[in-house]
Amino acid sequence: MAILSDNDNNENRKKRGGTQMKKRFWTLFLIAVCCFFGLFLFHSPVEARVTSEQKKEYVNALSQLMKDGVESKKMDLYSRIARGTSGKNALQQAAIQNRAALMAEGIDFLDGSWVNYYSVAVSGDRTVFNSTKMMSRKTFRRRYQKIMQALGEVLSCVEPGMADADKAMAVYYYLAKNTVYEETKDCHTGYDVLVNHTGVCDGFANAYALALNTLGIRCAVVSNYSRDHSWNLVCLDGKWYFCDLTNGIGTGDHEGMVVSYASCLVGVSSFLSAHPGYTLKDIYGEGNSDGLNIHRLVLAQSDYIPLRSGIRTGIAEKSCMFYQKGYWYWISTGNMLKKSKLDGSHETTVYAPADDKHIGWAEEFNEMVFISLNDTIYRMDYKGNLKEQVRQVSPLEYKHGVTSYFWQIAYVGRFYRNSDNTIGYYITDMTGAKRGTGRISVNYAGKQYGKPKLSSRKVKIRAGYQKQLYVVRTTPAGARRIQWRSSNSGVAEVDANGCVTAKKKGTATITAVIGNKKLKCTVKVNGYTITYKKAGMNSADNVATASGKKEITLEDPVKKGYVFEGWYTDKAYKNQITVIKKGNSRNYTLYAKWKKEK
Repeated sequence: MAILSDNDNNENRKKRGGTQMKKRFWTLFLIAVCCFFGLFLFHSPVEARVTSEQKKEYVNALSQLMKDGVESKKMDLYSRIARGTSGKNALQQAAIQNRAALMAEGIDFLDGSWVNYYSVAVSGDRTVFNSTKMMSRKTFRRRYQKIMQALGEVLSCVEPGMADADKAMAVYYYLAKNTVYEETKDCHTGYDVLVNHTGVCDGFANAYALALNTLGIRCAVVSNYSRDHSWNLVCLDGKWYFCDLTNGIGTGDHEGMVVSYASCLVGVSSFLSAHPGYTLKDIYGEGNSDGLNIHRLVLAQSDYIPLRSGIRTGIAEKSCMFYQKGYWYWISTGNMLKKSKLDGSHETTVYAPADDKHIGWAEEFNEMVFISLNDTIYRMDYKGNLKEQVRQVSPLEYKHGVTSYFWQIAYVGRFYRNSDNTIGYYITDMTGAKRGTGRISVNYAGKQYGKPKLSSRKVKIRAGYQKQLYVVRTTPAGARRIQWRSSNSGVAEVDANGCVTAKKKGTATITAVIGNKKLKCTVKVNGYTITYKKAGMNSADNVATASGKKEITLEDPVKKGYVFEGWYTDKAYKNQITVIKKGNSRNYTLYAKWKKEK
């Protein structure tokens, strides 16, 4: 048996004491940590659980309020959803979806100033949507109608079967051809760009973003305040391409034509080349319309239209191009009319003129192709066959400042559409200098509205939601004459701009009438709506729309100073309801019954 000395005992006691002190330290440390996180969890505001379906419904409700120009609206149904960051994100998403409403309000969405105009205030058991209006509601509605009508004209350039990149190019081409750079009162919002065809960089970018997002293509407006410039980012196949309409819009003698594609659907390098003095830091901008973290986006490094492709070199020299059945037609540097996919693939020759003939321009108007060879304009089919001579330029139509016959030869340059639907053209000498203008009248019989088609022929939509329809493959004249009708407004109603609102379960036919043409879309509405009255602070789990595929259990709302006594289907509070059964298809209006606390 070992005998421990006093010194040994003291050493052991010190060791045991040190161990116990360490244990006490870690115990106290763990208690402190638990207390800290406990305080954080129980005393910090905790956002309500919000499902994607609830947020989608909330965004839909906010969108309708913005579109209708509502100044104030009680939204107690969404009290819990509206709180915190999820509510703010939903409000931003609704604003992004309603660029047209922001333009109608005269709001420059680019710098995020919309937050000064739209808000959802949550106070106690009240949740209210508010908007600060800078103009009368009558003026707002008139401006909104004009924007949507003008947007319809822009979207008329889109054709069925186009890929997203084709749609983006078609809209770029249309806006660049039909817009003039000019500073006006509303030049920054896009209103003047669409309605009056004038604007500046951020106006172009806002209009372009509205058109592409309406087509279902993600497109954001990027602002660099230091450079005093704005442009777009367009998402195609997961990559974000740069697009700057300002660089494509002609001025002076070049008004009414696309002057450059150097900033259309391009990657980082080409964008920097087209903007001398810009650095990599500049391309990220200092703000954007969609709240994107551009540093985290997959930015395209190469251009959608390859730099050395035939189509890219061709449109760089002669900017005219048009689309037909999956192909873009353009004039090559070798003096031939060619067609290819937008990315330059599948290139083929459509028409090769004789050696003494020079192609000045080629353009499509109302399903007819016009091509100029020296001083003569011909009509051509899409296979490259010349069908008829339309016009030969007379020497009286142009001016020349030289006496040599060789330099007096006239060439027909670009074509453009006049407001009276005649076709105008430029007359140049062989150097390309403008010497005069002319116009031709064409028999558009049966073709004045093109070959219009609806963006959708069949639509499935839940009651309470909206769907925007638009007409494609028509002319600007056709887009201005569209009349919308519904066969059953009780199921689905349509406004003057083609916006369909689903009302209740059933089927309705939406018809767009253009002259003697009728375009039809079958709208099938499923589900039902639930309207809550006197709801106080309603539960986020009480949905406003439902599919009918599952049973809905009604949750209790909350109202300060009152006790909830149930939901009823009538104002007299005789028919109480707690559950809406699976398979239901009729819309409900429910009334909350309250009893004052004692």
